[in-house]
Amino acid sequence: MDIEEFVDGYFFDAPVPNDFTVDEIVEDVGMYFKSNEATKYAKQYITEQMGEMWTALKQQSLDWWLQSLNQAHQQLNLI
Repeated sequence: MDIEEFVDGYFFDAPVPNDFTVDEIVEDVGMYFKSNEATKYAKQYITEQMGEMWTALKQQSLDWWLQSLNQAHQQLNLI
């Protein structure tokens, strides 16, 4: 198992996704891989992944709001 697969398990395979802090995951990486380099890489990987997920979430939210506004505008035009 590689570090990315190990970390992904906390987000995608957990009974409650995102139920762990970054520090808890990094600590577990250190115990499992027994390497300081592994913990550094895990922290970097999590930070990058969370940044990408946050960007995607913001885009989905923005798309939803725009769609809602368009629907409201269309309904007002029908009145």
